[in-house]
Amino acid sequence: MSKISNKAAYPAIAPVLTDYFVLTDNDSNLATKTCTLTALSNLFQVEFNNVTIAISAAQLKALTGTPITLIAAPGAGKVIDVLSVFTFLDAGVTAYDFPNSVSVKQGAASWATLSTPFLNTVADKAQHMSSDDVNCEINTSVTLVNAGVNATVGDGILKVNLRYRVLTLSTF
Repeated sequence: MSKISNKAAYPAIAPVLTDYFVLTDNDSNLATKTCTLTALSNLFQVEFNNVTIAISAAQLKALTGTPITLIAAPGAGKVIDVLSVFTFLDAGVTAYDFPNSVSVKQGAASWATLSTPFLNTVADKAQHMSSDDVNCEINTSVTLVNAGVNATVGDGILKVNLRYRVLTLSTF
């Protein structure tokens, strides 16, 4: 068996809350078991989740027809409460030419809007956005959408960091 530090045998990933890890269960005679990262965060009573999604130039230029799911729908009787949206444009050599803004949305509600001056540049940019009054739709994903025309050029990478919590409405 390879050592855990062997990155060829065990490549590094950017973990998501639905990923599993291996642990030893003290209550089951030290049996080896798995657990999700969500279960681990709940054990420590972490009150929010934090996820960063990198969106490639190809994905950004196809955004009108192919919105990007940033957080999957949480399930029946649950709602996603976005606490903050932080975006970083790792600008490329060629600026995008978005004719309209791009939004982080939950159904019809908008959590954040990325303006054309933010998107259409060759300089790295970062911004923190928050929204005070958003209608949180039950069991609805959070997506990155472009309701207008796609950019035709550009080669930067957009990174979207979301800090959020999933609320179960029956226990709220």
